[in-house]
Amino acid sequence: MALVIISLLIIGSCGLEYLLSPIVPDVIGIINDPTGAQQVTFLFNRKEFTKEIAGYNFTIIAKAKYTLTGKVVAIDEYDLEFDSLKGQAEFMDETTGSMNPPNVWDLLIPMDFTIVWGKIIDPYYYKYFEFGHGYRCSEAKWRYEPGNDLSKNYIIKHHSNNHLLFANESIHNDAKKVEVGDIVVIEGHLVYVYANRISDGAELGEWRSSINRYDPGYRACETIYVEKITVLDIKDLNLYHKDQSV
Repeated sequence: MALVIISLLIIGSCGLEYLLSPIVPDVIGIINDPTGAQQVTFLFNRKEFTKEIAGYNFTIIAKAKYTLTGKVVAIDEYDLEFDSLKGQAEFMDETTGSMNPPNVWDLLIPMDFTIVWGKIIDPYYYKYFEFGHGYRCSEAKWRYEPGNDLSKNYIIKHHSNNHLLFANESIHNDAKKVEVGDIVVIEGHLVYVYANRISDGAELGEWRSSINRYDPGYRACETIYVEKITVLDIKDLNLYHKDQSV
């Protein structure tokens, strides 16, 4: 009887990126994916969107045109209800059953998708993964066994936690129909967001997307202004066969 020793690798991406003040100048990152799952065009001309939500003004700056194709392995929704009488949004605290004011960023960015691609979605490798998601964070657990040759670096580059804000409510509704296991194409822009309270102009801070495919952990998440989301038939996806790296 052979003894097989199994080790476990845990990697994560967290996106609590809202900052009270700017911290670093803009840096052009490189997102280069041999599978074609990510397509990025960095913008040299400023593209700007604005949204007003529940007494806050959000200025959304597009840093790059972005398309992501992959398998959804975790979804988190930040369900909110807007109380028109109080003029504020509230969320249900499942522990106490009471309605509480939310983190205002959840009004703008109501969903997170954890998405993987490349060899990770090959059934041979996929069975060795477990994926989880907490508040603005995702986690991938990978069992090392003989013959499983994906490196930690490969997993980091083919696993992303994506914060989604939507160009309109119709696209948000499309996203709500997505289920874990679906293959999706997300089209839009990687963005930085700046916020202030309309009543007195007080700055709420900023929220920055990662624009670097090699960054794990804190602030490694992509923040996407979603302009289109499409669910593909599984037979249409053949991305992992294009990828020879490990």
